[in-house]
Amino acid sequence: MLLKTVKNTVLPLSLVGMMFGAQGTLAYQAGDIIVRGGVAVVDPNESSSPVVIDTLGLGATTTTVGVGSDTQLGLTLSYMLSDHVSVELLASTPFTHDIYANGGATLAEATQLPPTLSWNYYFNDSQANFQPYIGAGINYTIFFDESVNSNLNDATLSALVEQATGGALAGAISNSSGTSIDLENSLGLAIQFGFDYGLTENIALNVAYWRINLDTEAEITTTADVASVGTAVPITTHVDVDIDPSVYMVGVSYKF
Repeated sequence: MLLKTVKNTVLPLSLVGMMFGAQGTLAYQAGDIIVRGGVAVVDPNESSSPVVIDTLGLGATTTTVGVGSDTQLGLTLSYMLSDHVSVELLASTPFTHDIYANGGATLAEATQLPPTLSWNYYFNDSQANFQPYIGAGINYTIFFDESVNSNLNDATLSALVEQATGGALAGAISNSSGTSIDLENSLGLAIQFGFDYGLTENIALNVAYWRINLDTEAEITTTADVASVGTAVPITTHVDVDIDPSVYMVGVSYKF
């Protein structure tokens, strides 16, 4: 519901900004520091490879994964290098995302921080009250606190083995233990669009959007009894995920 509200707010506020974008109280110039804060939503546009069982020589399954959205506090810090160009750092409180199989049961979750360094260009005259901007930069997403839940159990692992063997070895996994998941950090490009609409000399309404190139590999490891082997063996699986999230933020900015 909040994601829908944020999306539905961006366009009307943009139209308001364009309607009232005449000269006003807001003025940006070289040396200004601008702090922005608000509600931020990370909405993945994910696609994934099939889950691959690396051990036992089994190979690819027919299962792919999805990633859920999350809402947190977003923060940016900008420094005006000139009247039209700024450098900006995006930060936030940590986002936690569910990881699920084929749109079905949630199997795991992971927490991430998405620091992003951008260079922004402001189109209007430095004295304009409406300040639209566009930017590009580098994102480095850090994953931590990854964990699996009870849905990633013997039955789920057996189903993956069955898929990888074309229907053979049904129910092959039992007594799995120590199951864990690990996600690689990601380095990628980011673009953004936004605007400030001045309310006072220092305070403005801010609406911003980022699209981030975020790719990761998730590795799941466990130890389990395998029927075809007859003993407990370590099992490793992996899946490549292009998360490529849209990030929406609505809030306020303050100019120092």
